[in-house]
Amino acid sequence: MQGLACGIPCVVSGFRLQDELDGIVYLENLEPETIAKTIQRAVEEKLWVDVNKLKQSYSWETRVNEIENVYSFALKYRLL
Repeated sequence: MQGLACGIPCVVSGFRLQDELDGIVYLENLEPETIAKTIQRAVEEKLWVDVNKLKQSYSWETRVNEIENVYSFALKYRLL
């Protein structure tokens, strides 16, 4: 996330994000050749990072609102 916040494309492994973000390239596997090719592709394609979209999606305010919604839902249906 820190790299993306600075406008730097990132090569990542693991789970895909629910909301696809520009500037993220996912590794299909962790073989050294795959990693090298993926990094090379990210550099050559000069991937775009939408920093404003990232800030909106992952700001503290957005996260607080999401957590409040979860608690409101839980209280409404007496899940807590």
